[in-house]
Amino acid sequence: MDSGLVYASRAYQAPAGLPATWPIINCPSHSERAAAYFVDRLTYTATGSSRIARAVTDVVTLEAGPEIFAHPNNLIAALRGPLKPELTEPPLTAEERQAVDYA
Repeated sequence: MDSGLVYASRAYQAPAGLPATWPIINCPSHSERAAAYFVDRLTYTATGSSRIARAVTDVVTLEAGPEIFAHPNNLIAALRGPLKPELTEPPLTAEERQAVDYA
């Protein structure tokens, strides 16, 4: 079987957590809730870590299977959270700010 088809079938077997956020409709199990939390945590970590962003993108685009999230480095990164701090304002240069004309 083509690896893309394997990843596609896994994608259908393990949706991205939407049912786990609607307990009235689906009543998710503890493992489904844990998986949904882990996906949320990885997505949050990806906002400040290019390595995790790449892993998430590879899984979402079916270039890799979700088992890459089980790599110890990825698990530790998910526990730590983003490496870069949140931005308090857009990262514009002085010229760009002038062009936008911030008041």
